[in-house]
Amino acid sequence: MDNHDKGFLGQEFLTWLYFFLDESDYEVELPGAFEKGIGPQHDRVAFAIGKRTVLTSLDQSGVRVALSGPDLDDCGEVLQALRRGALVETLELQMALDERVYTVTLKGRDAQLSSVRFFEGMVKEGEGDASDVLDVRLAALDEIDAVIDGLFARFVTRRLAQAWQKEDIARMQKKVAAGLASKLA
Repeated sequence: MDNHDKGFLGQEFLTWLYFFLDESDYEVELPGAFEKGIGPQHDRVAFAIGKRTVLTSLDQSGVRVALSGPDLDDCGEVLQALRRGALVETLELQMALDERVYTVTLKGRDAQLSSVRFFEGMVKEGEGDASDVLDVRLAALDEIDAVIDGLFARFVTRRLAQAWQKEDIARMQKKVAAGLASKLA
């Protein structure tokens, strides 16, 4: 089985994450996730849906919906694509850890972090040498990886549970239906 055959798991993760963050009011506790980092060790991470999302159908049609702009967290186009059976292929998130805010793009096809924008002021101009900047950025990447790993661990726990179909899938379907109904009202 090649990586493409397993790509659905990454897309399921991003689709689940889209709903999980909404249900969590975009704040998630990740105890123990930050063994090493660049700042104070807090277990709470705040999120916002970024300005880019790509959804793709699982069938052979290959239909893709690419959306960009603000307010993708409650977007009728996203909900409509999900209602038709699409999964999230690419999801941009903003992630806040204390005063540090990162913008990350996650790709579900190959389950990888595809881009990171670091927060402004991470290393002030004229401070430190290139090695210091690199150390700070590598520590930030470790911190981001810890967050993603913590979220993925939660997803896998839910995905393997017997209640996945009855509870999780049903809850996502209800959220899609309610969201679309509110858009039509």
